[in-house]
Amino acid sequence: WDRSEGVGDLAEGPASESEDASPGGDAELGGAPYRQARLGSLAELKRAIALGALGALEREAAKLPVATPGEMRREVDPVADIATLWQAQLALVGGDLSAAAAALDTFPVASAYPLTHLLRARLALLDADGESTAYAYRRVREAGLGHDGLLLEGAEALAISGFERRSQEWLERAAESGSREAEVYYQQMAFAAWQDRWEEAERLLLTGWSLESLERERFFTHPVLAYMVERPAVAEKARLGSVAVPLELPRGRGERAVASAGLSRARLASNLLHLELGAGSEGARLEVPGGAALAPQGVELTTTGTLIHEEEQAALDSLPELLAASAGGEALLQPSLRRRLELAAEALTARSRWEDLVALTDGPAKRPLLMSRELLHQRAKALDEVGRGIEAQSLLVELVLRNAEADRPDPGTLVTLAFLAGEDGQYEKAVSLLRKAEGQLLYGSVATLIRRYELDSHLSESYLSHRTPHFELRYPADRRDYSAEVLGSLLEAERQRLARWIPVPEALDQELIEVHLLPFEEFMRTFSGDSGVIGLYDGRIRVPLADAWGFHPEMVALLSHELAHAMIDRATDGNAPKWLHEGLATHVEMQTVPNSMPDYQRSGQLLAFPVIEGVLQGFLHPKLVVQCYDQAAWTLRYVEARHGRAAIHRLLDAYRRGATTEDALAQVLEVDLATFDTQLRAWWLGAAPLAWRPEARRYFLGREDRLLYETKKALD
Repeated sequence: WDRSEGVGDLAEGPASESEDASPGGDAELGGAPYRQARLGSLAELKRAIALGALGALEREAAKLPVATPGEMRREVDPVADIATLWQAQLALVGGDLSAAAAALDTFPVASAYPLTHLLRARLALLDADGESTAYAYRRVREAGLGHDGLLLEGAEALAISGFERRSQEWLERAAESGSREAEVYYQQMAFAAWQDRWEEAERLLLTGWSLESLERERFFTHPVLAYMVERPAVAEKARLGSVAVPLELPRGRGERAVASAGLSRARLASNLLHLELGAGSEGARLEVPGGAALAPQGVELTTTGTLIHEEEQAALDSLPELLAASAGGEALLQPSLRRRLELAAEALTARSRWEDLVALTDGPAKRPLLMSRELLHQRAKALDEVGRGIEAQSLLVELVLRNAEADRPDPGTLVTLAFLAGEDGQYEKAVSLLRKAEGQLLYGSVATLIRRYELDSHLSESYLSHRTPHFELRYPADRRDYSAEVLGSLLEAERQRLARWIPVPEALDQELIEVHLLPFEEFMRTFSGDSGVIGLYDGRIRVPLADAWGFHPEMVALLSHELAHAMIDRATDGNAPKWLHEGLATHVEMQTVPNSMPDYQRSGQLLAFPVIEGVLQGFLHPKLVVQCYDQAAWTLRYVEARHGRAAIHRLLDAYRRGATTEDALAQVLEVDLATFDTQLRAWWLGAAPLAWRPEARRYFLGREDRLLYETKKALD
């Protein structure tokens, strides 16, 4: 440990601990000669702990010898010592930090029990004592605890405490020891990429992938992965054109296969071997990263996503227990409980159950330092959805400040904050946040969003408004109101046309839709070059029609697209996934479009259906985003051609009720993701028309207005 990290000389430990050090010092760490300890007398205590039976816990704890305050344990009675440490762990997870500290204070600094040092490390982390946290985790490692889970925990704790370099050293130590935990390599990959060590980042990614493949639909939400997917070796592994990562069974698999006797089920997700023994609450499971060579005969093939979704459902089923267990943020110190909590949060997010998500994360939010970035973002999203946007912003600001202090880039959090600020009309703040994010991006750009909020800011300074039954149109005060009146009528007509695909329940259609009319030239300077990608719908429609004299078909198509976003948002109560948003908004445009799917297939670029959502969620890969707009639109064309327009209505209704895409397809079309992808691809490449020619409706101007339009056209 060096002074450059602000720790001081940690070889001696903090002064408060070195004063009480036992005569043996570090030499005794983990080395005290004990007789073999028999723990049978603790069986009831262990059972009470496992069941969470408070009454039994109190009875069993009362039977145990307790050191008097200030008395130092001699560590000659392992049974009593272990029982005390278990109680300290319970107190720590239960939020009684003073009781945990009192129990741990009865043990010497150089305790022979590794658990003593681990609990002290966790207690120091909860107290936000960076020096003591770093020192205690060092003691943990010296005590011989070096398994994957602990190395990951230590790396995260050191990063939280501000020791980024030491955190990476722990990850490197795990990798050098041959860790079977894929997360070790994925975290190292991100760190290497931030330092422009791309060859090393690729090697680490492929190593992690060989142990446990990533879900491809989430591949493009990570800035490093979105950048690296163009590297040939990574693209070959990711197989973005397949629903699931194809399995490459190693040679000689039968020679090394585990015995199937006693197994109730064996599944293989890429290289992850998932074994189940027994059933129900009495059963157990074993996951072997990179264990394809051990797969027994008759193993079922599945996907990483399927296994994760099963875990998510199990976590949802135990939601009441999770709510109780996570009431204190200290519960995040329990690796298994933390895993279940994060899975439940992911499932609640996918189902738009925002109230439940807020309740689930209320406890962890008491210890925001222990929350993962993903969990913080999920809580912020839930808070914003339930009308607590100020709290959401405060939570993310705290994360931004923490990242800045650790010199850790996090453009995603800055962009999310910018969206929240923009929703509240704080356009200058949104622009400032986006400029900071721009400087941290490895790939892609937020320049379009910056210009969008600059336009919003300009319009908000001086504007007039015109209202219709369903819209409020805002336009610059220096423009004539003729365009607003005509456009209001056109919007009402288009809304009536789009209702054939997107019926909006009356209960969800009470507020006027805000429409920003922007000057044409200014708008085109802002959004030109973005291939029609104006940005995700954020509650407002923006169109370049403030000074329009006529409505060219391309202009009407743009209007239809943005209006469709607003109607989809209302029809699904804000629960529509990105593929449905962009696909349906493009599908209802009154434009003839060619079928490009065979071209994508011939070039080997056709993406699997689950991948489309990941690309559109991340918006980090501009070229693929444009392709995914096209594929999403042809997905809706398939649904309408094969199942009728009513099937689109049922999909919207399923999402409004909180269904995931997998659930919605099963409910509406009675297919799973893999079958849907197969049917979709067969139609695209075999039965789909060469071009989609929708029924067009032409909007004409009055005689006087048409004369003005022709005059302006001639003058131009």
